[in-house]
Amino acid sequence: MNSGGSSLDSSKPRDETGTSTEAAWMTEWVRRLTPLGKDWDAATLRQRHVAEATVIADFVERLGFAPTAWAVETAARVGAELGIRSGEMEKSATWGAHSALSFELGLLLELSVILDEHFDPDRIDPRIIELTAANAFQRGVPLDLFTHSVWSGHSRAQLEILQMLPRLVPATQLPDEIGRTAALVNAFAIGYVALVRQAYEAERQRSRGRVVDSQRRAILEIARGAKPGAASAQFFPEGFQGGHLYAMTWTAGTDGATEQADRFAERCGRTLEARETVVFEDDGLTHVWWRLGPETRDAVGRVRAVERPAELRVALGVVGDGLGGFRQTYATARKALRVARLGAAGEFWAYPDIAHIALLAEDREAMAQFVREEIGPLLGPGQRRRDTRDTVRLYLAHGRSRVAVAELLHLSPKTIGYRVDQASHRMGTRINDSALNIRLALDLAHWFPHLAEGAPSAAPAPADPR
Repeated sequence: MNSGGSSLDSSKPRDETGTSTEAAWMTEWVRRLTPLGKDWDAATLRQRHVAEATVIADFVERLGFAPTAWAVETAARVGAELGIRSGEMEKSATWGAHSALSFELGLLLELSVILDEHFDPDRIDPRIIELTAANAFQRGVPLDLFTHSVWSGHSRAQLEILQMLPRLVPATQLPDEIGRTAALVNAFAIGYVALVRQAYEAERQRSRGRVVDSQRRAILEIARGAKPGAASAQFFPEGFQGGHLYAMTWTAGTDGATEQADRFAERCGRTLEARETVVFEDDGLTHVWWRLGPETRDAVGRVRAVERPAELRVALGVVGDGLGGFRQTYATARKALRVARLGAAGEFWAYPDIAHIALLAEDREAMAQFVREEIGPLLGPGQRRRDTRDTVRLYLAHGRSRVAVAELLHLSPKTIGYRVDQASHRMGTRINDSALNIRLALDLAHWFPHLAEGAPSAAPAPADPR
């Protein structure tokens, strides 16, 4: 390839081609690889390869036409097989295009390493590493899933190569060559994964500038009601079909905010089996848009269950479908953010949990007055009052079942009944007589402790995006 000549040990005797005569049979079999299909010529190769033409030309120069064509043919066949076996996500255009490129380049590189007889990371053309990583990142493939795909591709490539050896290597030399080849490709895989991970991280940093200037504007304009136009088609070739889930994140501190949000977004994307994960910065917030796969049930619950860094804060919308659903999940994420900005307790605000709170919190003064009027006698500091409020809130939220609340709080049903009776006594009315208003007021007091105890509200989130 253009990055330099062969890295074979110069101390070994060589023939007129520059190949070590001691190991001529080792490298000869690589050059004897040929496509299994018929009628492969330069035109066929141009039609079927996935990588850039200049990259393929370098491999043809390095390996020869036939081995390069064999790798391209094998990559296409294996990619189709894996797409069928691995589910809908892998069969999508986004995932398929990434996998095809990654596998093709990986297979070609492994042949080069075998030919060179050792793995030298400096011998790998950096264009290939950057191309593989950029392709994965720009298509929204999370880093962990990307790494897994590289490892999986390596395992399959190794299998394909080893299966060719009996056809190309004499039987007496086959055991030694199998061991040598396996050791070479394993050494390559370890080094290659490290290189592409580094390149992925570098691409992520570079892309932040690119995404915020173009794709970010398109996403936000469409989310706020603009009609998708021709300009947005380059970013969203699949349109807005399927499910969507949107979140806005920030950190309580300042160190590592971007990295924390990226890792969380990737873990959620993997948990959700998302077709694509889009992450960008806007107005001091990290926006995360998951384009969901066919399975969208309990997507909010699955995001809630993903481990988060201690300082990361998340405002999450509802799951939506199609273009209207995309706008809905964005709008509800904004409403959840507004609740957080008002000082609501917690670190994770999912709109399905706080939809009624978001409506009531539109007028802060009216909200505070409503709480005082409905549950005034239950307000105030102190653990006993907090326990009473929490018990009554859960009692009303769980269909007034003392048994259900007792199980949640690890108390006896009798204790639950006593606390509910005490609350009724203090308020001068039966809890069940005004259950709806009392529950709403208790929910507000739960999410905004300063309303119940006169405590200062929590530090606000960054400004609400327009």
